[in-house]
Amino acid sequence: MNEISVVAGGHRDFMTVRHMVLRGSQEQIGRALAEEARANAGWRPTETDPLINRARWTWFERNWPQHHARLNGVAAAFGVNPDDDTLRLDDISGLPAGSACSAAWCPPPHATDGRGRIARNYDFFTLSAPDLMATLGGGQPMGIGLPMASRPYVITTIPDDGLASAVLTMSDLEGDRRPAVGQRPAPGAGRRVHAGRPRRTLADPVAQRVRSGPAHHERPLLPRRRPVRQRPPLPGDLLWRRRMT
Repeated sequence: MNEISVVAGGHRDFMTVRHMVLRGSQEQIGRALAEEARANAGWRPTETDPLINRARWTWFERNWPQHHARLNGVAAAFGVNPDDDTLRLDDISGLPAGSACSAAWCPPPHATDGRGRIARNYDFFTLSAPDLMATLGGGQPMGIGLPMASRPYVITTIPDDGLASAVLTMSDLEGDRRPAVGQRPAPGAGRRVHAGRPRRTLADPVAQRVRSGPAHHERPLLPRRRPVRQRPPLPGDLLWRRRMT
């Protein structure tokens, strides 16, 4: 049984924090997330490049079946064909398309262990999207709409066929955006609680200096060489091969 409740704030406060607890198959969880995004943010699938979209779907199906199943749930929520390559069924967000928090890139030569890193920030927006655009354009905010950071979610997913997790997000309602152990992470995922224990991701700057877990608390990362592992094929690889043939 799914649960949605307000755990902090309210209509008189700047912020209202909702907690979603979703159980069932990955497809059922995906459907519940899509229905919440439609009800509270007016989100719906958008048109996209069918060639790129098919490459992404193929990669998800081969390397991240959990996310692939959730996208089938999104399609079911909107009554669309999941094989329709003209519709993008992920990127479930209440913010305008193309919005994202800032990031910082540390090149390998400037890292103590010789590895490049991207640190993703959590930009706390106190303006609505229209007011932010007006301010960036040199105008004045008109008080239109809710501030972008005022309606965050805590999303707890308990799938039948995977590990439970909890995600804190400003607007991204895709739930746990991390694949299973041994698979390539999805970009843009933030900090989560996984299997009852907090883990740090590249979104957390401390992860660049500290190993997570009580056995390594505040122990700096030591420069060392690791064997290079072959990554799974990416959507861009598949797209490149199709264009070359």
